[in-house]
Amino acid sequence: MDVTNTKSTTWFDPFPTEITFLIFDYLSNNDIIYTFFFLSERITDLLLENKRYITYLKLPTTNVKTWENILSIISARIESLNINSIDMTFSLTCFSNLKSLIISCPYGFPDEELKLIFASEQFESLHSFRILETEVGCGSNSHLYDYYPSQDYVFKKIFNKKNSLKTFEYLLKTSPLVISNTNIFETNFNLHSLTLLLKDFEDIYSLLSYTPNLEYLYLLSEPPYRRIRISPSKISIKLKKLCLRLDCKERTDDIRFWYEDIDLNQLTNFIKEFSSSLICLSLDLNEIQNKTDDIPLNHIKLKELLEIMKNLQKFHLRAYVADNEIDKNLVLSKFNDPFWSDHNWSFGMNEYVFFTLPYQFDDFERIYEGYNDMKSENPEILTNIPDLWSSVKSISLPFQSKYDFNFLKELQIKLPKLNKISLYNDSDYSDQLEHSYEEHNICLDTVTTVHLDWLTRTKIQNWLIFLLPNVKHLILDADEEMSSIENELIPILNNKIQQLDIKMGSIDDRFEQFIKIIYIYFSNIQYTHFKSTEFYDTNIGYWSPSTSSIDWCERNYVVTEYIAEFWNCISSFSMCILGTILFIRGLYNNVETRFSLSSLGFVLVGLGSAYFHGTLTHLGQMADELPMVYSMIIWGFILYRMNEFKQIKTKLFATDILVVFGIFYGLLWTYVHSLQTFVLVFQIHFTLMVLVALIKLIYLYRQPYHHVYRIKYLLMIHLVLLISAFVCWIIDQQLCEQMNNISQFNPQLHAWWHVFGAFHCHLGIVCGEAMRLLSIKHRQHQIKIFRSPQQSFKPDDHLHIVYYLGLPYIDYSKEKQTNKTKD
Repeated sequence: MDVTNTKSTTWFDPFPTEITFLIFDYLSNNDIIYTFFFLSERITDLLLENKRYITYLKLPTTNVKTWENILSIISARIESLNINSIDMTFSLTCFSNLKSLIISCPYGFPDEELKLIFASEQFESLHSFRILETEVGCGSNSHLYDYYPSQDYVFKKIFNKKNSLKTFEYLLKTSPLVISNTNIFETNFNLHSLTLLLKDFEDIYSLLSYTPNLEYLYLLSEPPYRRIRISPSKISIKLKKLCLRLDCKERTDDIRFWYEDIDLNQLTNFIKEFSSSLICLSLDLNEIQNKTDDIPLNHIKLKELLEIMKNLQKFHLRAYVADNEIDKNLVLSKFNDPFWSDHNWSFGMNEYVFFTLPYQFDDFERIYEGYNDMKSENPEILTNIPDLWSSVKSISLPFQSKYDFNFLKELQIKLPKLNKISLYNDSDYSDQLEHSYEEHNICLDTVTTVHLDWLTRTKIQNWLIFLLPNVKHLILDADEEMSSIENELIPILNNKIQQLDIKMGSIDDRFEQFIKIIYIYFSNIQYTHFKSTEFYDTNIGYWSPSTSSIDWCERNYVVTEYIAEFWNCISSFSMCILGTILFIRGLYNNVETRFSLSSLGFVLVGLGSAYFHGTLTHLGQMADELPMVYSMIIWGFILYRMNEFKQIKTKLFATDILVVFGIFYGLLWTYVHSLQTFVLVFQIHFTLMVLVALIKLIYLYRQPYHHVYRIKYLLMIHLVLLISAFVCWIIDQQLCEQMNNISQFNPQLHAWWHVFGAFHCHLGIVCGEAMRLLSIKHRQHQIKIFRSPQQSFKPDDHLHIVYYLGLPYIDYSKEKQTNKTKD
């Protein structure tokens, strides 16, 4: 089909152009193009002349043949493309003049497809690139997505001086950005706008150093924590608009996790970096606890922050109130001085939230409970400004009969952009209002998404018929019996629902039943996604939130709420047990101090590891990693002083340069590691220490007076255990999610790393003791030969190894080694 086939006249042609445009205003671009492009020559020309109808397109996934004909004509005119499906029916090469690309798939986007986009010529010409998260139903940390972008690859292509990007947005809540390697970054002078979801607040400093011309920044991240010290660095960019939304990883009722660990000074210092240039500042602190004695609820501190911003014109704030017993009028009265009125900044407050007015955020939780309790330092603003709540797109409501029809009517009028309602069960529910929506002319027809935390036919049926007639996306927490769905709701939902998200507590017979219902009755569904909480870690426990910079594969708080990683924690005690046995035997046999310290370090590594995996705290991580370095320093001294025989009590600790260096290095590493937990740097550093020690141990074994079969046998097992531990660690790191997703069983390979590592260290210390004993005996033999020649030294005659429960130990029963050696 081509344009020459559009010469027929239709009933649409006599319409004036103005009427045609009015009709178009109610339709999407895709609907306009698909329906009208080949309808008649006049309409086709009209569309081609008015490019606003054809410059933006959602990538079609159906009726491909028709779209091929259409795109053969208009593809060069399309400047903005929205990809909302993983099914790429048309290549990006079809759109030669593309300036803007949006990826908004409901359940993520495959890496392979994303890399093809990055590799295309069109990407280099893009001015705007957005990776968005469309509405999902089971929480921001729900792991609904099947595909996660390769983050280093994203960073490398975005922060690159070769592309033309001016705007970049990344808002995948299930896969926040984490910066692990800044060496891949290049300065991008074109970037003027960044919207990012970062895991760690401090990472923004690294990013901003590569965007010298940035003017707009919208940042979602966890708040800055006191445990993480951000090195002060001057930011030279001149931001005009800064929007910050801070969100803790876990929500818990324990306020110490919500407030006391958060460093608001770091937040204010960051904002002050842009005080000379900011025109608009938006702070969304609704997901963290806030106290009245600190910013932003403390009017003095907030005023001090804003006063230095001479160019600031717009200020938006939302903050969750930690103490709902506070006097709201008292708090609001503090914001009633001329400074606030001169800037035309007004504030409101309800039981839960303190906010600026007009309300500028797109969601309002528990709106009904706060609605009747709304207060402001300027009460007139609550009634005199009609668009006070016009920015709200999402609300949550209790399904109950307490609110009257006036409240629902006001929702209809005051929330013109409302598109999502979350309904949660309420014990005070009654049926008295259900049959009156239609007669009161109440219809929230802008709402297309509904989230239910229950499903009972007597509650929701009339809502979906009368109050919410245009629902297309249904989100269910489906833990109730599902038999009621088939009889009552299927006829209602069948022609409505196009996207269905379901969260279930476990996969059982109900799951199979629900699959059958969807397959048979839901004819219009385009997307369906299930999530079972049975296989997912809630990450909530006694030590929450996690403050360590790394989290291992084992699901947190699965066995008990008091231990974060149960098996990783328990397995760490294998090091404590073996180290304690060696330490006690060393004291009993009066071995050299160096070996007692090594055994004690072995114990401390186990205790630190247990503390770390049990709590996943920053302090625990330090307690785990620092003893590992200390133990390797002691082990290095043992190996590199294996054949030295200075008198320990009188000379060693006073003069040995290796001891001085070891102490200095340990203190230096402690200081550096306290500033920042460099995960990758630490892992490489520790690996190098282990490899150097292993090479030295093998070198020592090759010395003639150490060359004993019993030591060779122990060294071979020592090496096999090290390789086994390393393989477990690598697989646990690289294939974690695959193992967790295949089945509920997790082999807990990091725990096996601990066990193999414990036996590896035990054999290493025993080998060290054996070689040291032979070195001493060889030295004594040399002295005897010097005084009176005798037969050659036979190391097998001086080394006795015994085994208890399969573990080797040096037998000192015949001839004990002492701390003093004869010269």
